[in-house]
Amino acid sequence: MPTNKNALLRYQVLNNCFGNPYRKYFIQDLIAAVNDALADEGCKVGRSQIYNDIKYMESELGYRAPIKRLREGHKVYMRYDPIDFSIHKTPLGPKENAQLEDALNILERLESFQSFDWLTELLPKIKQKLGFARPEQASIIFFDENKDYQGLEHLRPLFTAIKEEQCLRIAYQSFREESGKEEFNFHPQVLKQYNKRWFVFGRDEDRDFDYRNLALDRIHKLEDSLLAYKKVEIDWENDFFKDIIGVSKDWEQQKEVIEIWVAAEQAPYTESKPIHSSQKLLERREDGSIVISLELRPNYELQQQLLMAAEKYKVLSPASLQTLLYHRLKKAVERYEP
Repeated sequence: MPTNKNALLRYQVLNNCFGNPYRKYFIQDLIAAVNDALADEGCKVGRSQIYNDIKYMESELGYRAPIKRLREGHKVYMRYDPIDFSIHKTPLGPKENAQLEDALNILERLESFQSFDWLTELLPKIKQKLGFARPEQASIIFFDENKDYQGLEHLRPLFTAIKEEQCLRIAYQSFREESGKEEFNFHPQVLKQYNKRWFVFGRDEDRDFDYRNLALDRIHKLEDSLLAYKKVEIDWENDFFKDIIGVSKDWEQQKEVIEIWVAAEQAPYTESKPIHSSQKLLERREDGSIVISLELRPNYELQQQLLMAAEKYKVLSPASLQTLLYHRLKKAVERYEP
């Protein structure tokens, strides 16, 4: 296998060696450490390859690594100075920036395809975060972010566990159980973001339900489990999420046709940004108001959306949802009464 195929692995091994304050790595130690990591690949490297790797790591095109040579007798060992340097902390170099910009340009060509319309929102965010705008240019686009969100550190390991079909041992504390955490084996299946929060859906080994929904910000610990991974037989995209808003789903709650009156001042917004993908226009009235229909399960998130602009919406049917919202609004009004 060509040595350049293993370059990233070699740089990672050398990075760990140079950042270790408790051991001195001479050239033979570096060669041995790299070859140990390459053993599964069935190849070895020699002194010249390691020296070339070090030269690249120190270069402007590489990681600009501050590698210091320290003499001990007739031998020289190498170590980062400062010791807390890491190639993972360095900004992208000119070559990497160019490669990444080329990749983003390719992705832009996919925006016109319907299944890639999510790129329209994502690409500007990536470009701004990576500083592809001119250095003197101020930010020209702002995103609605929750910088204090506590669950993002779990996103990558959960994604990897789903991809690699790995069962996890999770310590979790729900809002209903503030007194203590529970630990269980969990088979993660899909990740979903809603209202600036991330959720993972999967199977709890200790429960009989087909799935369980966990908020990432309530997860306290993640580690690999020895249990074999179990796949949940649910079509998440075309079945599970298709008839709900958000992340909560009650299988006993039936999908219904919900008719809603929308006030004239709200109508343009509701038409341009539908409440749900099933939204249909039933009637356009002379006063500018409209009547729409939704075909979904009337879960908690739907109620929240309608209540956020309560004076601009009125549920016409079904009567059960109309009554539920009436009592919630009545209770809200009572809280404002002197």
